[in-house]
Amino acid sequence: MFQYPIFLIFLSQLATIVNSYALLNRGDHTANYVNDKIYFLGGHTNERPFTNDFFYLDVSKPFNSFLDLPIVDLTNITYVPKHTRATSTICGLKKDTIFIFGGDIENFKDDTPLVFAFNTNNPEWSYANIGGVKPIRRRLSADICDKNAKMYIFGGTISNHWPPFIYSNDFDILDTMINPFIWKRGSDLNIPPPMDIATATLLPDGRIIYLGGFTPYEFISMTKIYLYDTIEGAWLIMNTNGISPTARGFHTSVLTTDGRIIVYGGLDPQPVPDIVLVLDTTIQPFRWSIPSFNFIPTSAPHTGHTATLVGNYMIVAFGVFYYGAEAILSNKIHLLDVGDKNDYKWVVDFTPNITIPKDTAPTHSGKITIIGLMIFSFFVFVFGFILQFIIWYYNEIIRDPAATPLIE
Repeated sequence: MFQYPIFLIFLSQLATIVNSYALLNRGDHTANYVNDKIYFLGGHTNERPFTNDFFYLDVSKPFNSFLDLPIVDLTNITYVPKHTRATSTICGLKKDTIFIFGGDIENFKDDTPLVFAFNTNNPEWSYANIGGVKPIRRRLSADICDKNAKMYIFGGTISNHWPPFIYSNDFDILDTMINPFIWKRGSDLNIPPPMDIATATLLPDGRIIYLGGFTPYEFISMTKIYLYDTIEGAWLIMNTNGISPTARGFHTSVLTTDGRIIVYGGLDPQPVPDIVLVLDTTIQPFRWSIPSFNFIPTSAPHTGHTATLVGNYMIVAFGVFYYGAEAILSNKIHLLDVGDKNDYKWVVDFTPNITIPKDTAPTHSGKITIIGLMIFSFFVFVFGFILQFIIWYYNEIIRDPAATPLIE
């Protein structure tokens, strides 16, 4: 009498495996971290130049980046147009809303909204109701939100406009503290030149640091950096100390709680050799250095990726990595443990809210990965064998009672 329930249990487990969310090779998407979730939106894949795929990675639970990831698909609740190369940030009165700005839009129309907003506590998308003078739609701008719920949008190139690109140094401020939101223009005194593919990082003292980027003629030096003081409303320039990093664009940057800005990836226009940089903002002037590593994964992307800091982990998602001269779009999540500033580690296991202790013996994530895959493959084989046996037993024995003599 128990054969059917057991059979259904195995089928349900098989359905769970088959229906788990399949990550596509992706680049030029956005990623935003709020309430123990990293929300990913849009970008391009190998099959589609524009998407509005919407899903999140649950970072409230541990996971292994080479096995099943805790991904939840939300695509069915989004009506954001299919797009790529937009920019986004967490802003709003409660810092719980994702704001998406600009980007290249599939089937673009003049009345396509410039800004979309997603309330993570009341999960739904909306067109942002905004007053003031509407900015020009741009792609690959540098966006950040300050503690007063003001979203600063700098630079970019004109969206849905192909070569020759039109570069911008427009500096727009979206005030999301009030309703309706309102557009304002920031100061243009000593403003940086027109550029795109830079990053914006907000320091606790209210200064925004703009790193790298590309003008119509060259990649911007990383040794002379631009800052915007959100309190004084003024642009500043700082000459940094330390090493001289490779100029770059298409990189990412995150800020740690102890004042390190970790810059990852980039092109110049080739993949930069110094793939990870650290800018110490606790000293004046700021100082550049290159951290030590156990190794760098060959599949680590250089461009088109996102980087999100969760605890001690910098989570690098998707993007383009290079195998020789070949550019390959990735569907992988990479984890860089930056907890020990003297010894960064690429790892495969994520543990939420816990600092990973320093290893006392040499390790190699490649070996860990192989072991993990071997264990996973073993369980898949065992499961497949058991499932085949149940199907055989059901067909040969249960459906044909005459095949087995009854025992009184």
